[in-house]
Amino acid sequence: MAACTATTVGSEHGAGPARWRGMTRPVAAQEQGAGEARPRWAVEPAETTVVAAGATQKLRKELLAGPDLPAVLGAAELTEVRAAEHRLADGRTLWLIVATVTEQVGILALRDDRGRSAAFLIDVGEPVRLTRFSENGQLVWVNHTEQVLQKCAPYEMPCGCCCRFHWRAFVGCCHACLYVCIPPSWRCLACVLISCGAACLWASCPGGWGCTCCCLVPPG
Repeated sequence: MAACTATTVGSEHGAGPARWRGMTRPVAAQEQGAGEARPRWAVEPAETTVVAAGATQKLRKELLAGPDLPAVLGAAELTEVRAAEHRLADGRTLWLIVATVTEQVGILALRDDRGRSAAFLIDVGEPVRLTRFSENGQLVWVNHTEQVLQKCAPYEMPCGCCCRFHWRAFVGCCHACLYVCIPPSWRCLACVLISCGAACLWASCPGGWGCTCCCLVPPG
């Protein structure tokens, strides 16, 4: 199959030969969060193409030059970087990378063809949880000690993200990755995000992606 060339903001990324349509469409994302406005990064992919190694490194450098990936990464290093191009159901194109930070912690960084970006630092512990989240340059540190049932503390602010993820819902969202998803691991999460997109992240938040958390105000 011929390689696919996709244009991003200010560059071109050649996608690799592995392309599939339909078979990895998220199966749970349509039901989760009913009535909640879906983030632009959470639209299901209609077609997925795995990006070749050389283009993956180019995309990595571009995302590191943006506002979101450096904010959530801090001084850590990225390893085992993989990338995918998703043709979304709404007609947009979204590029994402997943990378390992530690054995238990990984990063998802993405950008669409309109220049909108986001990055997520995810801890695949018990429970699976989001620790930092940045969208279009707005960084929050998620505080898992309290959900927004009342007002947040003076050093906190309500944030539209997800305090904890439901692992079974996440795995059930992408049947293509079932073989690597027992037990929970970053390898599984990376497979799901590459194959079925960030829609599965949104779909596996049991409380919805609205203002469910109190987040620490970032230092500085």
